[in-house]
Amino acid sequence: MRIGFRIGPFYFSQRIGGRRRKRGAQSPAFHGTVVDGYGQEHHCEHRHRTLEAARKCAKTDPRLRSLAMIGRPDVASMTPEEYRQHSYDTDPLYRERVNREREEAERTLREWKRRRAPMSEALIGSQARLPDQGTIRS
Repeated sequence: MRIGFRIGPFYFSQRIGGRRRKRGAQSPAFHGTVVDGYGQEHHCEHRHRTLEAARKCAKTDPRLRSLAMIGRPDVASMTPEEYRQHSYDTDPLYRERVNREREEAERTLREWKRRRAPMSEALIGSQARLPDQGTIRS
């Protein structure tokens, strides 16, 4: 029900009692999301205006942080080798670093073998006199 009055060219109307009018369409909202160890998603109950705010909420909300730990392995009970494997499987930065170090070690080993090959061939193809022994033939 509405009541209104007019004063000259101006008109004022006010709703009194009755049902409320439905709200118009709302802008899209973002919800912070975390994934637990079983792959199930959990969302915060807030309606954030921006995606950045939703992400920050997901990182700081204690309820979501505790839900994110469900199904995760207990790191404290792992052996060092299990922890290394767990870190390699779950952390992309650690995995990249380990792969880079492996490639560097393999490259260094190939370089050492390449440098050593001419010396080995020289020793094998000719006679070599070792300091404390006699002549050796290959």
